[in-house]
Amino acid sequence: MLDNDIDGIFELTFSVEADDFGSTRIVDLKPGGQEIPVTNENKAEYVQLLVQNRLTVSIREQIDAFKKGFDEIIPRDLVRIFSATELQLLLNGLPDINVEDWRANTELHQFQQSDSTVTWFWRAVRSFGQEERAKLLQFATGSSRVPLEGFGALQGAQGATKFSLVNAHTKNVLPSAHTCFNQIDLPSYDSYEELRRMFLIAINEGSEGFGFA
Repeated sequence: MLDNDIDGIFELTFSVEADDFGSTRIVDLKPGGQEIPVTNENKAEYVQLLVQNRLTVSIREQIDAFKKGFDEIIPRDLVRIFSATELQLLLNGLPDINVEDWRANTELHQFQQSDSTVTWFWRAVRSFGQEERAKLLQFATGSSRVPLEGFGALQGAQGATKFSLVNAHTKNVLPSAHTCFNQIDLPSYDSYEELRRMFLIAINEGSEGFGFA
């Protein structure tokens, strides 16, 4: 719209349709909006008001309810000391995944660090890009982000829970995970290539959804 001539093409006014619990009503984007046609001369203002309506005005009640609930959990005085970026990191965690930190905060069960399966696992993780590492982390923990404090601060269903690799006592099958415990049940494989292939299948095809084991 902004990059093209709209005269005679769109029959728009400075108003939008709003869904009000199943019924439709017309909302003016500015006073008298239903009587103001959108033209080439005022289309930039129309787009700005439309975006503002969709992102804030039309969901004002929901935004206010969210803010009220957020303030009840975290007092506003505590939030004010953080910048927007700092608050985002606290809530969402770190976007980049440090493999050495991950490895240093991993517990092994019925494995030794020198076991080929464990060695191949970390070799595969290092070979992954950040997107694949994030998928692997989500597969194992339910979250694609690392806590701000690093892997040592991972949380599970019962509080602080380190990532763990558990011997699955199976061979050449897909790995499985228990996100409540930040745990991967790791089968043995005949080669590094087979392990890497199986993990790529698991994280790309089976990293979403919920189930009981």
